[in-house]
Amino acid sequence: MKKKIILIGISVIVLIVIITNASIPGEKKYINWLLEEHSISCTNTYILSDCKLIDDNQKIDRLSRNVTIVGIYTTISDTFRDQDGNIIVINSLGIMNKFYNR
Repeated sequence: MKKKIILIGISVIVLIVIITNASIPGEKKYINWLLEEHSISCTNTYILSDCKLIDDNQKIDRLSRNVTIVGIYTTISDTFRDQDGNIIVINSLGIMNKFYNR
């Protein structure tokens, strides 16, 4: 009886980890979220990126990027600078296949 309970508990934990890990949103979802939420469009998000503010049609430079994947969620922090020298910091949390501001 005790072995059955332990086996069921381990199975439930493994199932939860598999489901939540499969629901971590990817790079394409982040790019779409960045456009919808912050009106920032980036054509390439890796080594070279061409980003602009859609509302002002103003080119912005990406200064830094930090991505952390922790198994059940991911965090992305992007830092941009617009043409006027203003710093724009975007901190996001990706969980259950969606991104949120944090």
